[in-house]
Amino acid sequence: MKNENYNPKIGRKSGVLALGAGFLLTACGGNIGANEDQGEGFEYGAPDEEVQALIEDLEPVTITYQPSAPSPEAPTAPGGLLVKEAIEERSNGQITVDLAWGHSVAGYDEVHDALADGRVDLSHTLPSYHPDEFPAVDAFNNMVNFPSSPWMGELAANAASVDVGIQTPEVMADFEDKGLIPLAPTFLGGGYYVICRGDVPVEASDWQGLQVRVGAASQAELVGSLGASPVSLDRTEVYEGLQRGTVDCAISQLADVAGFGLSEVAPHIGYLTETGLPRVVSALVASPAIESLPLPYQQIIHDAAGDYYHGAILGTVDIGAHVAADIRERGGSFEELSSEVQTAISEFNTSHAESTGDEGDLDADVYDELNDAYDEWVNQVEDLGYEDGGTLENMDEWHDGSDVDYSSIVEVYYEETAQENRPE
Repeated sequence: MKNENYNPKIGRKSGVLALGAGFLLTACGGNIGANEDQGEGFEYGAPDEEVQALIEDLEPVTITYQPSAPSPEAPTAPGGLLVKEAIEERSNGQITVDLAWGHSVAGYDEVHDALADGRVDLSHTLPSYHPDEFPAVDAFNNMVNFPSSPWMGELAANAASVDVGIQTPEVMADFEDKGLIPLAPTFLGGGYYVICRGDVPVEASDWQGLQVRVGAASQAELVGSLGASPVSLDRTEVYEGLQRGTVDCAISQLADVAGFGLSEVAPHIGYLTETGLPRVVSALVASPAIESLPLPYQQIIHDAAGDYYHGAILGTVDIGAHVAADIRERGGSFEELSSEVQTAISEFNTSHAESTGDEGDLDADVYDELNDAYDEWVNQVEDLGYEDGGTLENMDEWHDGSDVDYSSIVEVYYEETAQENRPE
């Protein structure tokens, strides 16, 4: 419910907006408005009993969260379910999380407005779909240039991207200037692959004349440089585009292959090992309405960013094992792109990152910071015991996500990144 007196320019604190709480959240027995005294907070990692004792006299509330998955049955659903579970358990049921699957309240074209005016309280978003509105995020997206690795590399890439993104003022300002609270501003999800109806364009000559779906400006430029024609479709439109033959291939994530059933119409996947395809960063973003809540409620919601990361790993990285088995059952194929094509992609990525730095939306040093962070996180990930045992094609044979405990990497990630923006 929008308050006409809302002013998104009141101020910032520790990288998170310190907004006048002019929004109302649905509450049992009435609505919660602005709290002059938002109460006593708690330290990160405090026992549940301590937190629940602190909030026992607070009024229950309900918040709406739009996860990325289309339904609770989708393979990508953990990104929603684990956040809901964490918030509700930590608050002893005093915060209820209503999940709006499939962006049923506000689609990708209007989700940021819905967050700003309080129709949605938490949401997965794709700011790279709106480069003019999020120029620093789009520039950041252009600077992400990590090698492709189905498991270990993905864990390191995501941690590095969120780590650097939170510490980049221009990226945070893209959200904050719109009255939004970025909890995980530059999450990558899984890597991108070439998903095709027919043969994968393995060689450079195979790209000539193809119609290829893209989800970001950098992907469009790359596809054009390879001799194909880029077609802009958001992730909810890719299935129909492939089914109808509007596009021959799609630059998409494995989460979309599983979550939107792309393998039904495009069971052939091209992958890389020497470099990576340009990414489309996503984000977990909160409405400024959250800051109308008592401080311990804010902290409970903010701390769930770690559970979002955990759920997103399960739903976007571990999904590779599911996709490998599914493609095999459908009689599809996996093809590694030729060294010639991968070299062209690598050269494009480097050139594009450097030109982005020259344009000035983001300091060129961010490119070096990302690569340095990736190297550091690779070491941490390996030290924690997460290593690839093969390629994507046989991932179901060497990786069983149900047996993996990600608590160690999530703890390291959260303590080294998100805590610096925790409400106090």
